[in-house]
Parts: sequence; structure tokens; C-alpha cells
Amino acid sequence: MEKDRIRVLIAEDSAVWRSALRAMLAGSGEVEVVGEAEDGPKAVAMAVTLRPDVMVVDLRLPGMDGAEVAEAVRGQVATAVVVVSVESTPDDFRRAMRAGARDYLVKPFSAEELLTAIRAAGEGIGDLPATPLPASGALTVVFFGSGGVGKTTLAVNLASWLALRGRKTVLMDLDLEFGVAAVLMGVEPRTSIVDLCRREGEITEDVVWKAVTPGSSGLPGLLAAPPEPHLAAEVDGEARKEPGRPYVSEVISRLRRLCDYLVVDTESTFREATLMALDSAQVIMLVTTAEIPALYRTGRLLDVLLGKLGYPAEKVRLVLNRYDPQRSIKLEQISRGLDHPVSYVIPADEPTIAAAADRGQPFVLKRGRSEAARALVTMGESLAGPVYGQAGTVAESPAEASTRRPAGERQRRGALAPGQAAERRPSVYQRLLSVGRGPGEWVRWLGGGL
Repeated sequence: MEKDRIRVLIAEDSAVWRSALRAMLAGSGEVEVVGEAEDGPKAVAMAVTLRPDVMVVDLRLPGMDGAEVAEAVRGQVATAVVVVSVESTPDDFRRAMRAGARDYLVKPFSAEELLTAIRAAGEGIGDLPATPLPASGALTVVFFGSGGVGKTTLAVNLASWLALRGRKTVLMDLDLEFGVAAVLMGVEPRTSIVDLCRREGEITEDVVWKAVTPGSSGLPGLLAAPPEPHLAAEVDGEARKEPGRPYVSEVISRLRRLCDYLVVDTESTFREATLMALDSAQVIMLVTTAEIPALYRTGRLLDVLLGKLGYPAEKVRLVLNRYDPQRSIKLEQISRGLDHPVSYVIPADEPTIAAAADRGQPFVLKRGRSEAARALVTMGESLAGPVYGQAGTVAESPAEASTRRPAGERQRRGALAPGQAAERRPSVYQRLLSVGRGPGEWVRWLGGGL
């Protein structure tokens, strides 16, 4: 069956550029231009009437500019917006993204660049419902995985994208000994989680918020890791001011009431702080790469998360980072080998990501046209939805759908058998206390050496 063409509405005040855009799209066979508008109010009216899949909108439209058009449209129809402009200032880019644009192209651009942006924007329109925010508190997303797979980079960029879209977002750096989130964000925090653990009495929401380094220019707030490795013991080790007190759980609980989204970057170990974060999460992003050693470690981590810790399979989303389809193992082979679907694929894009890290600026903010940024946005939209406030259930990503095991094949780890009732399990931390194991024994029980 022939794939339906993407219906596109062009909104551009320049007749020359309207003609050029139409010519770029004419030969592709993938796109049908359903209308043209020369100002903002007409563009919105045509979008409501024609309901195109994608709008290509110039940022400097008269009457209503491109960002205002994107914001007006997203509240009325399920149309994705690609903003185009002769300027590429960070402020223009951020304003367009906050208004709901899916992409931002700087003139002049090629026909292939335009088609790529339209394809990406047109994929899954209306098929990515938001993971609903809990009745009270932030949606908590925890990044976990073995070392060296780019976990922190993805956590920083997802949090930045959520903040860019206008939601109150905090990134918690729970890599207590060697956290580098502040470096990737280009900030110098004056406070960290260890300051909260040194206080007497209750840790209130006001106190927690004062320890968060404010975000600016599209960045989330940051609760930084301790400035020195040995200070980690004051958070979840033997140097705690109050021995045995679950400081991490208390801080996460307060942060969830203070923001819309809480993104937590953890260590690559099952230390007490990590277990508390994993327990608190609505979504665990298990990050890996396509190299055999990383996949081997990921398989062991899945065994612990879904087997020994008993988390439901739907809570754990596998993120395949730095993926090159020409050189790497096929997605289907990875999913089959790990017995768990790949939910998100982040393409290999080392020059973009390395340059952003060197500048201390998340790549999702500075390089909106990169393949890695597009994939990151897809991941964010599966959590937050293309339009904030949209109701829905946990979305299944395109990658996850492509690697889902057919019905009748072996049951995934952690999934319930037909007719099996779900058991309400105590939290990991409660289980740790109930069996009286110390940190060393607990790690050995989990399997150790991960």
C-alpha cells in the first residue's frame, strides 16, 4: 500500500520564498502542499480549516510571527510546525521551541534539509500521547546504565528540552562521587545535595529549592552532586549527620512537589542513593550502546531491575545511544538478545555532542537540526507529549514498536503471566531495611560487579 503523503501548509510573507519552498517539495513525492498563507492570522485560520500534518512557517510573518502562529495552532489542531528564518540567534530558537515548534531551519537551506525536517515533524502526529503527570508531584525520570555510554549527556539534554518547552524542570545529579552535569550545563553551583544533608531537623521544600542552582537561557534548575568524592558518604554513607536517614528519598520527595519534571542522573552502581532514585521513578531510562561489552552489562542490569528488584518491564525503557546502523548490530538483534524492546535510538553524532560539551551548552539547545537532537526531542515528546497538558497513557516509541516481540513469543522479564495478579511490593529501600542487610551485603545480593 502506498504511504500517505504528508500534507503541508506554507506560511511565508515573501512570494519568492513561497515559490522556492513549493519547488523544493514538488519533486519528492512524499509531500502535498495544501495551501499557502502570507501572514500570521491567515496561517492560523488555514491551519484550523485544512488541518495539515505539518506547517512550514517563517519566523518574521506579519500580523503574528512564526512563534505566535505555532503557539496558536498547537492549542487547536494536531499540526506540527517547522519554523524557518534568516536569523539563527539562540533567543529566536528558544522562543520557537517554547511555542511548540518541532524544528528550526536557517535560510538558506537545501531541499533535503527541508524534507528531513518535515519527515521528522510528520512522523507520529497524534500518536505520541503524553505520559500523564502524577496526581501530585513531578514526573520523575531516572537515567541509569553502565559507565561510558553517554548517560549524563542524555539526562542533561532531556532536562534542557523539557525546560525549553516552558515546564518547571529540575535535574538532580545523583552521581555522588564524580557527577559532571554542572560541567555539561556550563554552570558553577554554589550549593549541592550535601548541603541539605548537613542541616538539622526537617528538610523543607523551601530549603531544597534554595539549594537548586537556577536555570537560565533554556536550562533546567540543577541540584548538583557533592563537589568532592569523599563527601558522598555524607549523603548515603557512614558519614551521615543522622546515621541511616534516607536523605535522598526526602530530597526527591520535596523536589517532586516543586516542579513538573524531575530528571535524575545516577551512578552506575546499585548504591543506596541509586536504589532510592530508581524506586521513585515513573520511568527508568536504561542507557546503552551497541558494543558487545555494553550490551552484556545491560543484560545483567535488566536481570537485576526486572528480576531481583521486581520493577515492571514497562517502567524500564531501553535507550540505544550513539547508534550507527551501518556499523552496529541491528536493532532487532539487540532487542532479541536482551529480551527487552529498544524504546529510543539516539544516532551517533560525535562532532555535535563533543562541541556542545566543550562549550558547556546542551546540544538540544544549540544544534536543533542535528540527528541526535531530533531523536532527543522524540524521546522527550513520548514523555511530555507534543503539546503540554495532553492526556494520555505511556507512549510507545517508534523504535519500541519496531523491536516489540510478536505475540506468542517468550514473555519478557518482569511481565505478568496471563491471569497473574499484580503483587504490591515494598520499595527497595524498605526491603533493604526489612532484611537488615548492610550496603556491602546488599550489593552482593544484587549480583555485584556490575
